[in-house]
Parts: sequence; structure tokens; C-alpha cells
Amino acid sequence: MTAPDFTLVVDVTEVLPVIITPAPPIPPIEIGPTPVVIPEQLASIIKGTTGPQGIPGEQGIPGAQGPAGYSPPAPVFEALSGACNGNNCVFTLSQTPVTGSVLLMLNGLAQATGSDNDFTITGVEVEMNFAPRNGDYLTAFYTPA
Repeated sequence: MTAPDFTLVVDVTEVLPVIITPAPPIPPIEIGPTPVVIPEQLASIIKGTTGPQGIPGEQGIPGAQGPAGYSPPAPVFEALSGACNGNNCVFTLSQTPVTGSVLLMLNGLAQATGSDNDFTITGVEVEMNFAPRNGDYLTAFYTPA
């Protein structure tokens, strides 16, 4: 026995209404970078080439030549010799300083030079206008003559 032949026909508009709309266009896919047009002047900069040399400026006025072989003496920073004991007012530097170059410090505080101030200097001798106390320390920074 054989199965009977038949065809099933279904009207889909009655079962499920379908709205068919066209799909949006797919943009083309680009592979690789987009070519960029570079002006020739800019291309020469990017490639590393250089342009022509500019016009040189005026030469400045030459300075005076210093004395041959001269180098200034190194500054000295030292503790003064002499006792800080509440009685002593006279202390000694190891070298004669250039006039006006001495920075004298008592316990790290700068002292003023001059007979009306904290100290005077004659040669290598420093005379304080008061006697530093026991435990005080005197240091000097100066340019030797």
C-alpha cells in the first residue's frame, strides 16, 4: 500500500502578517590606512631633509682677554683658632683675607664687621667686641689674599 499524494497549502497572511523591509546597506570594509596627501613642503620636513641655511647675523663685540694662567684663589672655610671661654676676645685665621671678604659666624649666625659692631680684622687677627662663651664656636668663610 502506498501513501496518498497530497499537497498542503497554507495562506500565511491569515496566520501571521509579515512586513518585509529592505535591509540597510552594509558599508564597505576598508583594509589598511586611508592614503593621506601631504604637500611637498611638509613631506620634506617629515622625511628629515633640511632647507637652505639662513642669513648669518652680525658678530658680537669680542670681550677682553683675561690674564694668562690666572685662577682666583679657592675660598677658605675654617674654624678660628683661639679659645671660646667667656674671657678671650682675640682669634686667628690661618691666612690673610682679602679686605671685605670675611663672613664670620658665631654658632652659625653671621656677625657684623666694624668697631661699632661685632668684630674687627687686622691681618690674620680677629678681635671680637665681646668674649664668646664656653661652648660657642667661631667659623669664617673668606677669600685669601
